[in-house]
Amino acid sequence: RGARCDREHLRMLQMIAQASGIDLRAAGLIDGLNADADDGNGSSDSEADDDNMASEQSSQGAAGSNQNSAANNGETLSDSPGDWHLSFILRIGNVERTVSAADNIFRVIYELCHCDPVLKGANPWMQTFELQFYVESGPSLPVSSEAPPHQLLAHLHGLHVDQELETSIGKRGASIVQLLRVLSDLTPQARSIARIDDMADSDRLFINHKVTAKTARQLEDPLIVVCSALPSWCYRLAGFAPFLVSFETRLALLQATCFGYSRNINYWQNLARRERRGSSNASDSTQIPLGRVQRQKVRISRHRMLESALKMLELYGTPKSILEVEYYDEVGSGIGPTLEFYATISRCLQERELGLWRDECSPVPEAHSEYVYAPHGLFPAPMDSTSVSDSTQSSEPADALPPNDRTVQLFKFAGHLISKGLIDGRILDISLNTEFWAAVQRYLLPASSIKTATPWSWAQLEAVDAQLAKSLRYLYRFVEAKNEIYTRVELSPAQLQNEIDAIRNPDDQAAIADLALDFTLPGYPSVELRQGGAEIPVTMSNIHSYIDLVAEWTLHSGVRAQVAAFCQGFDRVFSSTCLLMFTPTELCNLIGQTVADDAYWSGSALRDSIKMENGFSLESPEVCMFIEFLELLDQAERRLFLQFVTGAPRLPLGGFHALHPPLRLTPRQAVLPLKPDDYLPSVMTCMNLIKLPKYSSFKVFSQRWKQVMVEGQKSFHLS
Repeated sequence: RGARCDREHLRMLQMIAQASGIDLRAAGLIDGLNADADDGNGSSDSEADDDNMASEQSSQGAAGSNQNSAANNGETLSDSPGDWHLSFILRIGNVERTVSAADNIFRVIYELCHCDPVLKGANPWMQTFELQFYVESGPSLPVSSEAPPHQLLAHLHGLHVDQELETSIGKRGASIVQLLRVLSDLTPQARSIARIDDMADSDRLFINHKVTAKTARQLEDPLIVVCSALPSWCYRLAGFAPFLVSFETRLALLQATCFGYSRNINYWQNLARRERRGSSNASDSTQIPLGRVQRQKVRISRHRMLESALKMLELYGTPKSILEVEYYDEVGSGIGPTLEFYATISRCLQERELGLWRDECSPVPEAHSEYVYAPHGLFPAPMDSTSVSDSTQSSEPADALPPNDRTVQLFKFAGHLISKGLIDGRILDISLNTEFWAAVQRYLLPASSIKTATPWSWAQLEAVDAQLAKSLRYLYRFVEAKNEIYTRVELSPAQLQNEIDAIRNPDDQAAIADLALDFTLPGYPSVELRQGGAEIPVTMSNIHSYIDLVAEWTLHSGVRAQVAAFCQGFDRVFSSTCLLMFTPTELCNLIGQTVADDAYWSGSALRDSIKMENGFSLESPEVCMFIEFLELLDQAERRLFLQFVTGAPRLPLGGFHALHPPLRLTPRQAVLPLKPDDYLPSVMTCMNLIKLPKYSSFKVFSQRWKQVMVEGQKSFHLS
């Protein structure tokens, strides 16, 4: 009888701890209590270790032990009888709230304080709260957790003002925000009509600095962020009116709400550690190791990298760990090889033979023979989604699938790769078209906020394929001529038809029949715009329908399956609805950072970003030659330089100044009888450290660097 009583007390203690967010096993309490209660629950640590050895992985951090602890706690609770359960009530003054197992205790306290007018401005740490729990008969009620914050974004992105938005900021404020939303949506059309192309800061026209500052202040409190106690208006304004908040603040909101508890804790602890290092009495001895993110190391071969990446991401591409990649027969490890892996796989997805993207004619064909040429960004090549199999499994090899099924699988992989790179802070070498991101956001919106027939515009078509837009404009002149004839009321039906048949294009006097067009998509004869389209000629009676169908298939119908697969893959790491916080242009900058910004490569920016060590200074001849060399690089050479030094051919957001660790220069000493001119530069990519020989002239400096930038790729060895 005493043993049963101890076990029931143990179960009660575990339920109280679980509802309060306390891990008793991690605190070292459960083991002793289990021994006293003679509880026979075992641990699966050895089994986990066997799995780790079988998969040849090397993991760091405490996430694995925490997961095993949570599993063991769940095993103990599963043995508890179902004839009773615990209920909790948190009370302060006259305000009380029932606390469920899905609640976070600090969030409940924070919300209680804001519900009481007296306590709204008070410090919650200075208050006394009463927590009561009751043992009630019967099984516990199902937990009804609130929708995650990111799910609020999709429901607030339509023009209809959500009732909860009015609750958050008031009816008048919601109406003002709705009006601003309409004006913001009309701005691109106004720019197009007014032919204004030089509005570089147009995306910042509607930013409200007070709202931005207030949102940033909410994100400065670690407990509010980690415990998901942010005010609802932060999510609702970011979803319905992202143009009111600056891009940097919305990016911080994304990281705070969508990247998970461990990464948030890790971010705040790293920030606190850097602040302590800057103080005179810095000490890490009191640091509590909370929220350490597990690092998943995987070793792959450089042969058949795309197939290896498909399998690797399927196994290890989870949000719980940071992925690090190493290569067989190479000693390099850390962030350098990992960044090179993301860059290489990004380029593999752009190979012409895969047929994933629209491909334009390059002005220099021999320079782009292997990869598609898309100067305005990648946009999916259209395909007939009706031919895609519903039973396609991601575990099947891509080469063994039918072409359209393979395309869907690779787009799912692309979404998975981008979301994993985004949450791990990796740089991807892929530039997606703004209209692709617009199509993704249309897919993510609820059906109630999307019109049944999605309109298209000439600006959208030109952004995707300028040559196709030019050809359709040529055809539209036939439509304009026909419409002009219909306005002549004096013509009889027979005369009207004769006039229409006599229409010629004013540019080359060609008739529509001379073009020999049918209802298939230009450039993709296998895609029929309507059933039996290959046998339907384009005439003056159906040319308008032909133009609409070509544009609609190019922008919407022909890419719907690829966009859906991309979002499904993206959701493997975190919700793709979080992308609704950003404009398509912002997503292009966030995912496919560019090296084209000359401001990052100016002498002043480089001097502010580069750190010197071991005797180097800004006045050193070698440093001056290095900065001069970087200023003279063209776009292709910049990519080679970044690939060699950092592992990624692109800069992060913010340029060189955003590199972590910062780019550093240190002298490389020559060993007799060799001279400095006999050495090549070498780098430590994981530390962004360049070992620079003291070359005798700028000519030698330039020759050695251009040699190593070309020959030192795709290999990580000791120098």
